[in-house]
Amino acid sequence: MKSVTLRLWDEKPQNTRDLKIVTKLSDLGSPMSIKSLLGFYMNVRQEFPFTPHLRASHDLGVFYRLKRSSKFIHLCTFEGALIANQPGNMYLESILKTPISNIDNVQLKIEGTVKGKFSINDFGLLYRTYREISAQDHNED
Repeated sequence: MKSVTLRLWDEKPQNTRDLKIVTKLSDLGSPMSIKSLLGFYMNVRQEFPFTPHLRASHDLGVFYRLKRSSKFIHLCTFEGALIANQPGNMYLESILKTPISNIDNVQLKIEGTVKGKFSINDFGLLYRTYREISAQDHNED
Protein backbone atom coordinates (compact mmCIF):
# COMPACT_ATOMS: atom_id res chain seq x y z
CA MET A 1 0.00 0.00 0.00
CA LYS A 2 1.31 3.47 -0.91
CA SER A 3 1.93 6.00 1.84
CA VAL A 4 0.66 9.56 1.57
CA THR A 5 2.55 12.52 3.03
CA LEU A 6 0.52 15.60 3.96
CA ARG A 7 2.33 18.89 4.30
CA LEU A 8 1.16 21.97 6.17
CA TRP A 9 1.43 25.31 4.40
CA ASP A 10 4.01 27.49 6.15
CA GLU A 11 2.29 30.83 6.88
CA LYS A 12 5.32 32.60 8.36
CA PRO A 13 6.05 35.74 6.36
CA GLN A 14 9.17 35.41 4.30
CA ASN A 15 10.97 37.38 1.67
CA THR A 16 11.19 35.84 -1.75
CA ARG A 17 13.10 37.01 -4.78
CA ASP A 18 11.73 34.33 -7.03
CA LEU A 19 7.96 34.72 -7.15
CA LYS A 20 6.94 33.48 -10.58
CA ILE A 21 3.50 32.68 -11.98
CA VAL A 22 3.02 31.67 -15.62
CA THR A 23 -0.47 31.23 -17.06
CA LYS A 24 -1.47 28.95 -19.89
CA LEU A 25 -1.76 30.33 -23.40
CA SER A 26 -5.33 31.63 -23.65
CA ASP A 27 -7.61 32.78 -26.45
CA LEU A 28 -9.51 34.89 -23.87
CA GLY A 29 -12.67 32.88 -24.39
CA SER A 30 -13.12 33.67 -28.07
CA PRO A 31 -10.86 31.73 -30.45
CA MET A 32 -12.40 33.20 -33.62
CA SER A 33 -11.88 36.86 -32.75
CA ILE A 34 -9.06 39.36 -32.77
CA LYS A 35 -8.48 41.40 -29.60
CA SER A 36 -6.63 44.44 -28.31
CA LEU A 37 -5.02 44.44 -24.85
CA LEU A 38 -5.87 47.63 -22.99
CA GLY A 39 -4.44 46.96 -19.52
CA PHE A 40 -3.85 44.63 -16.62
CA TYR A 41 -5.31 44.48 -13.10
CA MET A 42 -4.46 42.55 -9.97
CA ASN A 43 -6.19 42.31 -6.59
CA VAL A 44 -3.68 41.46 -3.84
CA ARG A 45 -3.58 41.19 -0.06
CA GLN A 46 -0.47 42.08 1.88
CA GLU A 47 0.27 42.01 5.61
CA PHE A 48 3.06 43.23 7.85
CA PRO A 49 5.84 40.83 8.72
CA PHE A 50 6.01 39.86 12.38
CA THR A 51 8.69 42.45 13.15
CA PRO A 52 7.36 46.02 12.98
CA HIS A 53 10.68 47.36 11.64
CA LEU A 54 10.35 45.46 8.37
CA ARG A 55 7.71 46.82 6.05
CA ALA A 56 5.80 44.58 3.72
CA SER A 57 6.49 45.42 0.09
CA HIS A 58 6.18 44.08 -3.41
CA ASP A 59 8.00 44.62 -6.70
CA LEU A 60 6.25 42.67 -9.46
CA GLY A 61 6.71 42.70 -13.21
CA VAL A 62 3.99 41.53 -15.58
CA PHE A 63 5.03 40.15 -18.95
CA TYR A 64 3.14 38.73 -21.94
CA ARG A 65 3.75 36.76 -25.10
CA LEU A 66 1.50 35.90 -28.00
CA LYS A 67 2.99 32.49 -28.90
CA ARG A 68 4.80 29.83 -26.88
CA SER A 69 7.78 30.14 -29.18
CA SER A 70 8.25 33.89 -28.59
CA LYS A 71 9.95 35.67 -25.70
CA PHE A 72 8.01 37.41 -22.92
CA ILE A 73 7.64 41.19 -23.33
CA HIS A 74 7.24 43.64 -20.43
CA LEU A 75 3.63 44.78 -19.96
CA CYS A 76 3.68 46.70 -16.64
CA THR A 77 5.26 46.90 -13.17
CA PHE A 78 3.72 47.19 -9.70
CA GLU A 79 5.85 48.26 -6.77
CA GLY A 80 4.88 49.55 -3.37
CA ALA A 81 4.92 49.14 0.37
CA LEU A 82 2.14 48.55 2.85
CA ILE A 83 1.82 51.67 5.01
CA ALA A 84 -0.89 50.80 7.53
CA ASN A 85 -0.48 48.32 10.39
CA GLN A 86 -3.52 46.32 9.30
CA PRO A 87 -3.65 43.77 6.51
CA GLY A 88 -4.48 45.48 3.28
CA ASN A 89 -6.35 44.56 0.14
CA MET A 90 -5.03 46.49 -2.82
CA TYR A 91 -6.41 46.84 -6.33
CA LEU A 92 -3.52 47.39 -8.72
CA GLU A 93 -4.27 48.50 -12.26
CA SER A 94 -2.21 49.53 -15.25
CA ILE A 95 -3.88 50.98 -18.35
CA LEU A 96 -1.61 50.83 -21.39
CA LYS A 97 -0.87 54.11 -23.16
CA THR A 98 -0.83 52.25 -26.46
CA PRO A 99 -3.05 49.15 -26.76
CA ILE A 100 -1.49 45.95 -28.07
CA SER A 101 -3.55 45.19 -31.18
CA ASN A 102 -4.28 42.22 -33.41
CA ILE A 103 -3.84 39.39 -30.93
CA ASP A 104 -5.72 36.12 -30.81
CA ASN A 105 -3.80 34.37 -27.97
CA VAL A 106 -1.85 35.59 -24.96
CA GLN A 107 0.17 34.10 -22.11
CA LEU A 108 1.10 36.03 -18.94
CA LYS A 109 4.03 35.81 -16.54
CA ILE A 110 4.10 37.59 -13.16
CA GLU A 111 7.45 37.60 -11.40
CA GLY A 112 9.26 39.60 -8.78
CA THR A 113 10.07 40.09 -5.12
CA VAL A 114 7.76 40.25 -2.10
CA LYS A 115 8.32 40.88 1.60
CA GLY A 116 5.80 39.82 4.20
CA LYS A 117 2.60 37.83 3.82
CA PHE A 118 1.40 38.32 0.29
CA SER A 119 -1.36 36.74 -1.74
CA ILE A 120 -2.82 37.36 -5.18
CA ASN A 121 -6.60 37.09 -5.02
CA ASP A 122 -7.32 37.75 -8.68
CA PHE A 123 -5.67 39.08 -11.81
CA GLY A 124 -6.75 39.64 -15.36
CA LEU A 125 -6.47 41.53 -18.59
CA LEU A 126 -8.54 44.44 -19.82
CA TYR A 127 -9.17 43.74 -23.50
CA ARG A 128 -11.57 44.45 -26.30
CA THR A 129 -12.79 42.06 -28.95
CA TYR A 130 -13.10 43.93 -32.21
CA ARG A 131 -13.30 41.49 -35.09
CA GLU A 132 -14.92 38.11 -35.56
CA ILE A 133 -13.70 35.82 -38.29
CA SER A 134 -16.66 34.75 -40.40
CA ALA A 135 -16.60 31.26 -41.89
CA GLN A 136 -19.88 31.70 -43.77
CA ASP A 137 -20.12 31.85 -47.53
CA HIS A 138 -22.10 34.87 -48.76
CA ASN A 139 -22.31 33.94 -52.46
CA GLU A 140 -25.60 34.59 -54.25
CA ASP A 141 -25.25 31.47 -56.45
